[in-house]
Amino acid sequence: MTTLVELVQSMTPDERRGALMALDHASRPMTAREIERALREAGHSRPWATSVASTLKVLNVIAIGEPK
Repeated sequence: MTTLVELVQSMTPDERRGALMALDHASRPMTAREIERALREAGHSRPWATSVASTLKVLNVIAIGEPK
């Protein structure tokens, strides 16, 4: 199996730039509004989602997943 380091080292400069752009976009912290929207889409009430989002925004949340 190829390691991540080997994979990156085998990339062309253009491929590395593209991978870094995708990583940068996917790993940016969510805004309070994005957190609230994700919680609302998960079925939570607006007041609860707003309250939780205002608390979580200081934690630089990059993803919210469903429990298994």
